[in-house]
Amino acid sequence: MNEESLSAALEPELPPLVFVLGAHRSGTTFLHQVLADTGHYSFVQPYDLIHFDHLLEFAAAGRAEAERAALDVELRSGQANRGLDDLAVGASVAEEYGHMLPKEGEFSFFSPSLTDASRPRFELLCRKKRALDGHRPLVLKNPDDFYSNFMRLHEWYPEARMVFLHRHPLAVLNSHMKAWSRLLEERNLYFSRLHAHYRHLLENERELAFFRQVMKSKAGAGAALGKLSDAYRFYLENVERLPESRYLSLRYEDVCAEPDRHLAAISQFLGQPAPAVSLREAINTRPLRLLPSVEAAYEAGAAGLSEYLQRFGYERMPAF
Repeated sequence: MNEESLSAALEPELPPLVFVLGAHRSGTTFLHQVLADTGHYSFVQPYDLIHFDHLLEFAAAGRAEAERAALDVELRSGQANRGLDDLAVGASVAEEYGHMLPKEGEFSFFSPSLTDASRPRFELLCRKKRALDGHRPLVLKNPDDFYSNFMRLHEWYPEARMVFLHRHPLAVLNSHMKAWSRLLEERNLYFSRLHAHYRHLLENERELAFFRQVMKSKAGAGAALGKLSDAYRFYLENVERLPESRYLSLRYEDVCAEPDRHLAAISQFLGQPAPAVSLREAINTRPLRLLPSVEAAYEAGAAGLSEYLQRFGYERMPAF
């Protein structure tokens, strides 16, 4: 049978869903991978994204492991980690589902990936994962859907659980501008294999030059800070509309300070056993090394963050 026929035969039910939610560069990638590594959850992998249109076919034909191994070699060639952080690359690491949900219009980090238009494709991915991985909870991560979209996720999937991860906004902004500057200055082979917009950008020199300048400028940092401020405001105004049993909010700084205690709390919230292995040695905090453009933009726009900073006990300027 071909993929279309196999997909049509899938059971309609989705697996239990767990969304890891937070702004870009707030630690969600780390937490997503940590949960994936426990073995208690299904999770989206580069293999699932790149071979989405053949997942069931490959499994039915006994080709899945060979295809996974070949992709793993390809993704690891010439790149030891993601380039955005120290996390490993490969066919079986935890990845963002948003890579396979194309967006219309502008290249944006801050608009939702999971929309009315993309929902059928997302749910087909979830159903394929349920068929291939069993009925384990599916842990999902995609920062784009933190930005003013989590209430829609709750409306669509009211039984889903959400783990929100927060980090000081200045650290988030600084890391965001640094990470994307690196991606624009030098082609990231791993990311370009996954992200269609990034490939498009690399192939358009004029657009690429424009975004390089934006990422180095106070204006670019200020625009990003404005988007973050909007997202934090939406969070504060809406999070308490979620049932208390459906969400957990944590600070990244607290998770780094006491990783084992917080992972145990997350596991308990998700109804899964706590990992037996300590995470303390996996925590690698780095100095902030604040970009001047980011510092200037933050000084100009920090007043709009006061309620969020107060809610999470952050000083206006974090400790360096």
